[in-house]
Amino acid sequence: MLIRFVVSNYLSFRKETEFNMLTGNFRIHKKHVYKREEIDLLKSAAIYGANGAGKSNFVKSIDYLKYLVLDGAKVFKTNGKRHKPFKLDEDYISKPTCFEIEFLFKKNAFAFGIEFTEKRIIEEWLYKIKPTEEDELIYYRKTNPKGKINIELNKKYRGSLKDEVRVEVYEEEIVKPNQPFISVIKDKKYKEIADTYTWFKEKLHIVYPKSKWGVLIHSISQDQKFKKFTNNILNKTDTGVFEITTEIIQEDKFFTVDESDLKKEFLNDLDKDEGIIFSRDGINEYFISLEAEGKLKVEQLKSIHINNDGTPIDFEIHEESDGTQRLIDLIPAFQETLNITDTVYIIDEIDRSMHPSMIKQMLEIYLSNPNSKGQLIFTTHESCLLDLKIFRQDEIWFIEKDKSGQSHMYSLSVFKPRYDLDIRKGYLHGRFGAIPFLGNLHDLNWD
Repeated sequence: MLIRFVVSNYLSFRKETEFNMLTGNFRIHKKHVYKREEIDLLKSAAIYGANGAGKSNFVKSIDYLKYLVLDGAKVFKTNGKRHKPFKLDEDYISKPTCFEIEFLFKKNAFAFGIEFTEKRIIEEWLYKIKPTEEDELIYYRKTNPKGKINIELNKKYRGSLKDEVRVEVYEEEIVKPNQPFISVIKDKKYKEIADTYTWFKEKLHIVYPKSKWGVLIHSISQDQKFKKFTNNILNKTDTGVFEITTEIIQEDKFFTVDESDLKKEFLNDLDKDEGIIFSRDGINEYFISLEAEGKLKVEQLKSIHINNDGTPIDFEIHEESDGTQRLIDLIPAFQETLNITDTVYIIDEIDRSMHPSMIKQMLEIYLSNPNSKGQLIFTTHESCLLDLKIFRQDEIWFIEKDKSGQSHMYSLSVFKPRYDLDIRKGYLHGRFGAIPFLGNLHDLNWD
């Protein structure tokens, strides 16, 4: 579960900016709160703001932190995901970026943080949070301007001469100045560090407007419970889809004579119980896996519609509307947050291509479910969701950009609105900020 996230000097966030899932002192929607022995946390958060205010930058900042943890060794070697400080203030371009995140995993609360520039990790730390006593340091890493690394490990991991030598080897030979310590020792016998890495890898999910769930085909094929959940939603949201299913394509019919080398690559690269998403044209996607007898299994997702005669008709997924495709892409988020403990989904533009009433109904069903287990955090422009009959005051957040170009984030709860207040009307009239300021569009002289 996500507790808190803090970012500074990244994209449009210049100064330290905090977002949290902590509960306020509100009596409504008690089902929206996970009451845990360690801490009470909210199950959802809706983030509003004008175009360009920083909503997507908020999502990207958490995504970049995840990238640092999971692929830290590659961060400074690739051009795809680079360090992006606040660029509208020259003083900040050379200053470090800082991320800190607090989360709950396996009944333990952790605080992980990292401060870095484009050339080196300056500081990195992991604490085990203890509500009734002082937080326990798991590790602290520091790199000086000359690249010398110092690592302080919890004393329980430094009890022998062998342990001390291992840390010296990390400091002098293995860990590089531009490499997060956690990405190096994730698989070592340091339980809290391994748990932190696992949480980022398996529990924290980022969904962008064009994100595709890579194992959707395989899940529909192998997980009957998930398939039933998916088809139940599609049936009840008037998409016209009767069923989502998979079609198996024979190996010799899928690979052409000219693709013998490609076929060999799959046979060499794939292990049993693994698979890969493959697309020839960027439109149709296939899930290719290795069967026990050494043959390749090719699966494709299909949607089934029923014509006037009651006959089932196959469609390619790309033939479905953008709204239906977006709904299919979001179903795993709802399924996992309802059923898988501690799962956190952060979705950018949850309402993209979807009718307001559809997304509203799905959120109401999710929020009212007393058996849900995860958290759903999303950005949106959809004002019909601004309703205290749907959300608590502490579940609604705003992002606003000031004249200097920096984003600020704040909760509706700071305004202490009444329970009967029309939040939507107040928002659209600018009472809470975070709406676009429009000049006189007549001055565009379109005539």
